[in-house]
Amino acid sequence: MDKSLLDQWNKLAVNDLKVSKILLRENQLLLSMFHLQQTTEKYLKMYFIAKKNGQPPYVHNLIRIAEVSDLLVTIDENHRDLLNALNPFYITTRYPAYKNNLESTLTSDKVKDYIERTEEFISWLKQLMKY
Repeated sequence: MDKSLLDQWNKLAVNDLKVSKILLRENQLLLSMFHLQQTTEKYLKMYFIAKKNGQPPYVHNLIRIAEVSDLLVTIDENHRDLLNALNPFYITTRYPAYKNNLESTLTSDKVKDYIERTEEFISWLKQLMKY
C-alpha cells in the first residue's frame, strides 16, 4: 500500500467535504451534493488502492467502484443506500436537464443528513483500510 498516494487522495477528499459544507451554508444544495459525491468517490478509490494495490478504475459510479474493490460483500444496506443516493449528483453537473429534477428534491436538512451519513461512511471505510 502506497501511503503517500493514499494521503494525496485523502487530501483531495477532505477538501471536497469542506467545500460541500461551505456550499450547504450558502444554500447551494445541488453543488454541495456534487462535492459530497466527489468526496465519497475519492474515499472509495482510496479503499481500492489500499486493498488492490493498483490504479483505481476511471469510473464515477460509486456502486461500481465498491464492486470492483470487493467492498459490496462487506457493505451494509444503509451504506449501499447512501452510495445509490449520491450517484446521481455526479451526472447533474454534466446534464442540465437533470439538474432541476434533482435540485427540487433537496432541502438543507436533507443535505445535512447526507453529509452526516457520508462522514460516518468515511469513518467506517478508514477503519477497514486501517488509515
